[in-house]
Amino acid sequence: MRISHRHRFIYFSIPKTGSESVRALLDPYSDVAGVPLWETDADHPYYTHMRPVEVRRMFERRGRDFDAYFKFATIRNPWTRLLSLYRMAHGGRNRRLPLAIRDLLWLHPSPRAFRRWLGRTHPDGPGGGGPPDQRWLRYGTYSLPAFVCDEDGEELVDRVLPLERIDDLLPPLLAEIGIEGGDRLRVPKRNVARRPPSTSTRRYYDTRTTELVRARYQHSIRRFGYEPPR
Repeated sequence: MRISHRHRFIYFSIPKTGSESVRALLDPYSDVAGVPLWETDADHPYYTHMRPVEVRRMFERRGRDFDAYFKFATIRNPWTRLLSLYRMAHGGRNRRLPLAIRDLLWLHPSPRAFRRWLGRTHPDGPGGGGPPDQRWLRYGTYSLPAFVCDEDGEELVDRVLPLERIDDLLPPLLAEIGIEGGDRLRVPKRNVARRPPSTSTRRYYDTRTTELVRARYQHSIRRFGYEPPR
């Protein structure tokens, strides 16, 4: 998450939607950078993957006008995002294995294990599970409405940018909100996983899990025209 009081914008980091790259681009124009949840305190209350409804409450406590800020987030094809989240959370984490084997498991996690994990996740509430301080894992499986809407279903962001078009959409948006030369900026590529040709998203989904994702994330699928891997 990034907040600029000078330019009056808030960027919300939905996990595994290219947010690290966007945060890097916004750093020079931001006054507040989210910290890991376990590092929050009275002086640093904003954490990296904080939801809009939480930030609104914090703004109210601090006497700031949440509605006066331009708020945006990024989204990503849910079939791809969930696999990326699983790889980050579970791929090759067994420290007893040699590094080369762990790296191989991270690049090529078990499709069967991924499907079992996916079936246990939720698009809201407990989300992807994990310890309380790992909000990136919990929120990583949230649907777009679950992340950006309040208790009444009102969407608390002004714009949602699909990661697949971020290079074309983000620079003009930055110019629109008053960042000089924003339309000439280029989005850096950060935390981009290696994906050898043999690694195909398609092999991780069967008919049941493909339809499970379609049902859970139909809002963003309809809104941005996302399709399952073919």
